[in-house]
Amino acid sequence: MFGQPCPVKKQYAYLHMVIEDSLTKKFPDLKEKVWKLKMDGHKTEPVFCHVLGLEGDPYEALLNYGEKQGIINAKHRTET
Repeated sequence: MFGQPCPVKKQYAYLHMVIEDSLTKKFPDLKEKVWKLKMDGHKTEPVFCHVLGLEGDPYEALLNYGEKQGIINAKHRTET
């Protein structure tokens, strides 16, 4: 479980879900790839980063990717 002392819509867990939902809707085949890896016991954010070819800390990389894709913007994020 992960939480931050800020409004829900600025929490990283929420932002990750927004990004993941947007990506699986935009790229339906991505959902199956992610699901297969999750069923093998891998965590969600690292799986998305693996499938998308993102490097570094998966939690930060996914947020950065979401910003670059226009799914979220910097004002959505808060410092931890």
